[in-house]
Amino acid sequence: MTTVDFITELFCRTDDTMKEVPKHSQANLHPSELVTIGLLYTLKGVGQRAFYRWLERDYLPLFPKLPDRTRLFRALAAHQQWTRRFLAAPTMLGICGRPLGRATRLNSCIRDAKAEVTSKSVKKAKAIIAG
Repeated sequence: MTTVDFITELFCRTDDTMKEVPKHSQANLHPSELVTIGLLYTLKGVGQRAFYRWLERDYLPLFPKLPDRTRLFRALAAHQQWTRRFLAAPTMLGICGRPLGRATRLNSCIRDAKAEVTSKSVKKAKAIIAG
């Protein structure tokens, strides 16, 4: 399966799921196109600039009304709730605490960093008080 075939299949499945979401009159992209691009961005796992260059360079014929990079990522952030219908149901692996996925790993890293900073702050405060 080529990348074009994958993107086409992903778009078809996304479009079938999002038929009831209307397109805004001033929007360049349909909601299903925007969600498809958001899913591709998540799957690609690179930064915004690299992803946009890849999408524009190789797959512009698939998304002919692609907005500029900043406008695209603002739209993705604004319509993030549309992607919730594509999340998988919780499984036993997810319940057991094994971090799966990019967002879960990021959240656990942030939580660990906060805990480390808090524990260091408490130790430092105790050392200052003990004198």
